[in-house]
Amino acid sequence: MSVPARDWDETERQANLRWVADILDGFQDGFCAFDWEWRITHANQAAADYTGMDPAKVFGRTYWEVVPQAVGTELETMLRKAMAERLSIEIELPSALKPGGHIAIRAFPIQGGLGMSFRDVTERHQRMRREQQQSARLQMALSSSGMGDWVWNAATDEITFSDRAGAIFGLQPDQPMTWAQTHALIHPDDRGFVIAEVNRAFANLNQYAVEMRVHPADGRDEIWVMARGQVQLDPQGQPSTMIGVVADITAERIREAQLRETEARFRIMADGAPAPVWVTSAEGPIEFVNQAFADYAGMTREDLLGKGWGTLMAPEDLTFVVAQREAASKTFSAYGWEAKFRRHDGEWRLMQARSSPRFDAQGAFRGYVGIATDVTEMRLAEARQQLLINELNHRVKNTLATVQSLAEQSSRLSRSKDEFKDKFLARLMALSAAHSRLTQSSWDWTPLASVIEDQIKLHGAGQRLRASGPEFLVPPTTALSLSMALHELATNAAKYGALSSDEGEAVFDWAVHDGQVVLRWQETGGPPVNPPTEKGFGSRLLQMVGRELGGEGRLDFAPNGLKWTASFPMPVRKPPQTVI
Repeated sequence: MSVPARDWDETERQANLRWVADILDGFQDGFCAFDWEWRITHANQAAADYTGMDPAKVFGRTYWEVVPQAVGTELETMLRKAMAERLSIEIELPSALKPGGHIAIRAFPIQGGLGMSFRDVTERHQRMRREQQQSARLQMALSSSGMGDWVWNAATDEITFSDRAGAIFGLQPDQPMTWAQTHALIHPDDRGFVIAEVNRAFANLNQYAVEMRVHPADGRDEIWVMARGQVQLDPQGQPSTMIGVVADITAERIREAQLRETEARFRIMADGAPAPVWVTSAEGPIEFVNQAFADYAGMTREDLLGKGWGTLMAPEDLTFVVAQREAASKTFSAYGWEAKFRRHDGEWRLMQARSSPRFDAQGAFRGYVGIATDVTEMRLAEARQQLLINELNHRVKNTLATVQSLAEQSSRLSRSKDEFKDKFLARLMALSAAHSRLTQSSWDWTPLASVIEDQIKLHGAGQRLRASGPEFLVPPTTALSLSMALHELATNAAKYGALSSDEGEAVFDWAVHDGQVVLRWQETGGPPVNPPTEKGFGSRLLQMVGRELGGEGRLDFAPNGLKWTASFPMPVRKPPQTVI
């Protein structure tokens, strides 16, 4: 059976296209073909792998739709020029698809459009860039650091020194020298390991670096020399020469010794300090802590290095402190902070710290030196002091108001100036005694028995005026109120009640029942009691005391002796103020 020529031609063409596609898919380079409208007509497997795109989904779409990153770039200019002018153009440029990558592209005209092959040359570009950077650094080092270079021919044992390298070894310009002759200039204690390092480099076809002591040929004092060498191979791959550099590092060695001595002194001084001291690197982590820091934290020095100390600080404060350090390090400035820090016993303490920048001999920033102080007690004292100042202001106002009230009440209820004077001064003395007692306790809570004892002593009634009750503390307001109440009771008893006769007695006692303080004043053996026809200052004061203390008070003018009872809730002392 024969096949028509037209069908045979189409079959053969399709087979040829598949054959070409198979060949292109075998290439390691990526390949794309575009028609005159920039539609993609073919993309091989390497192109699909590089772009991460499915060829079946990009056929028929324009290149600029598929790779919009190329629009407006040098690649677009090159491709359009090759298409329009039917040119073959090769170029290497940054990849439009892979940031930081480079590709080598070749565009060339094909029937019906343009072909483009490409390969990823990122690794080669990076290698070339590294080599260029290394070469530039070497040239800069040789020109600015005082280094000298040299070449050693292994076959002849001859060393060619540059002028600077020869001067370091104390040689005359162009003085011939062999590697064997150089041995005599190296300090005997260093000679063996230097020769061994050079031999090792030759055997392993790599490089060496040593620091050694040298006795210069011109008779100068011993110096320290840094030498580095690299083996070079001949065309047959055999080691033939070695090139290298040398530098006089005597000054650096002296500075290092001085620095070690300085650091040793610093460590001795730091360990003798009673406060935590630390040293950080330029990047921030701690490099050294003194013994006081370790003792305060209850950790080893090693555990505090790096960022280990951060576990001891309150999280919210740690964020603030790190931000302070980062901001200060941008300008190499000193900075300070206060933060909550957990002590070795687990108690949170307030630490105040100051960090100062440190620099090396060349002025380069090396980090911070810090010292911290536990200011918990100081901040508590400051808070208490402010509280006392506020309390004093409040007390002064209240005292003035009380004195004014005493004056008004004593004046209004007195029949003469002398009576006013006696009443007013007596009440001032009672108030003064209470103030003296509270001043001894810094206007803090004070023993109730001491307050009552002070008032009893003012009246000098001996055993005829007695007081008893359990010992507990009362706040300043309670102490003042009870002082004035007891004064009024004792004064009234001395003038009109039980203490006005030789046989009379008065007892003041107090007790605590079910969270209530119960006060009782009882007079016996005095003249008959007649209820007053009008209420005076003392009566009103005694009835008000209970209410002022959050309870109640009652006067009983019994014929056989005045009674006064009062009760109020047991005062509850709040926990001490804290700053943490």
